[in-house]
Amino acid sequence: MDQQPFDMSDFGAMLQRLGAMMQRADGLPAGAVDWDAVLQTARAVVAQQGDPSVVDAERARVRAAADLAQVWLDGVLDLPAPSAQAEAWSRSEWLQATFDGWKALLEPIAQSMERGVAEAMAAQEVPAELGAMMEQMTRIARAMASMMAAQQVGQALGALAQDVWGPSDIGIPLTRDGAVALVTGNTRAFADAHELPLRDVETLLALREAAAQRLFHGAPWIGPRLRDAVAEYAAGVRVDHERLRAMLEGMDPSDPTAMQAMLAGSGMELPMTPGQESALARVELLIALIEGWVDHVTELAHGGRIGGSAAIREALMRRRAEGGPAERTFGQLLGIELRPRRLREARAFWAAQDPAERDGVWRHPDFLPSSFDED
Repeated sequence: MDQQPFDMSDFGAMLQRLGAMMQRADGLPAGAVDWDAVLQTARAVVAQQGDPSVVDAERARVRAAADLAQVWLDGVLDLPAPSAQAEAWSRSEWLQATFDGWKALLEPIAQSMERGVAEAMAAQEVPAELGAMMEQMTRIARAMASMMAAQQVGQALGALAQDVWGPSDIGIPLTRDGAVALVTGNTRAFADAHELPLRDVETLLALREAAAQRLFHGAPWIGPRLRDAVAEYAAGVRVDHERLRAMLEGMDPSDPTAMQAMLAGSGMELPMTPGQESALARVELLIALIEGWVDHVTELAHGGRIGGSAAIREALMRRRAEGGPAERTFGQLLGIELRPRRLREARAFWAAQDPAERDGVWRHPDFLPSSFDED
């Protein structure tokens, strides 16, 4: 001990927090994530970092940019535009609008993590007279795993809200209505950081969003395909039982901070199985194909009519190479690496297609390449 007097009020407060956490976890189905806690954490991050309100002038600019984008895309795409009206969002509005999409995508990962901890706890050999205590420790581990998963996902989404410019910025479908939307605070920050004309930036980004929404609307299998691959990866998540045993031997139940730190590294970092590697490779390839297609058709659609398009595109490529929001989020939550080289290969793949047949490749997943190396 640190020679400080024991403070019963601190100990009581710790027990109250632990009890509330366990009660919330017990109220959830086994393996479920406290998504209310996820949203609360993400909103707190957004509020802490700042969230500029959207004004009427910004809404008007976004709608005008989206209308122009649809006209340009009509000239190069066979895929029709969804009927939803374009929107201008704040960061918190982006979070709310995409939250159900994130929940569907990430639920299997969080469930597997919590299930792995619980199974590892149950596998520990303890004397019969300690069974009741072990059952209580398992409840604590479940509650801590649920809390840590909610905190990690919430922090990641809150941080992501500071960077994204729309619902399809990271190459996956997160909304259902197909509306083109821009997070105006982030588009303004991007334009200012690179000293680019805001109107040109908004026009190009609205064009990218419109192209992506047409693709997701015209190929509705993309979302389920991505979710299935992530779920397949999640099914292979395992816990190192020996590492967890060593962690439990040193656990101090009176120190919540230490317990969180130990559970944060509770043995999930085992080598991936061949099935997991295959699932992640499919996710990486599909996202690269989506991003490459959007890049290609966007360039065709505006045809140099956006004055600063070359500078904006260079800034976007630099953002990807340095690790933009997609790279950080997938790396932190899923372990997926979105490599710039894959995006270059994807752009080359789409540029090589016959324009008359290019969009038809999205009719069915079997029409897509299984590997750029083979092509």
